[in-house]
Amino acid sequence: MKKEIDIWQFVRIMVEAETNKEGKILLDNFGDAWNEVDAKLTELADTDMQAYANMMMSQNIVLETNKKINEAMVSIISSVIEKLTNQLDNIDTESDELAQDLAFEIQGLEQLVDELLN
Repeated sequence: MKKEIDIWQFVRIMVEAETNKEGKILLDNFGDAWNEVDAKLTELADTDMQAYANMMMSQNIVLETNKKINEAMVSIISSVIEKLTNQLDNIDTESDELAQDLAFEIQGLEQLVDELLN
C-alpha cells in the first residue's frame, strides 16, 4: 500500500528511526529516499531558506508501506510525540511561537498515527 506524508513528518520519523531500535525496518525500506531528502534539505538550508521551508512544509513523499512498516512508523511517531510533548511542557510561557510550532507538529503526527492505524 502507498502512504503519502508531509516531508516534515518524514524527517521527524527518519531522524528518530536512526536512534531507535524500532527504526531498522524504516531505515531498510526508506533509507535511499531518506538520504535523498536529507541531502536536498541540507543543500537548500545552505543556499535557499525559502525553498527549504517550502520543501519541509508544502511537499510530500509517497512511501510504499505494509502492516509491519505501519506498525513501526506508529511506534517511532509515538516516540517523537512523547519528545515533542515533553519539550512543549518545558518551554517558557514567553515562547508562544515555539509552543504553536510544537502543538502543530504534535497534532499532525497524531493525525498521521490515526491514519496509519485505520
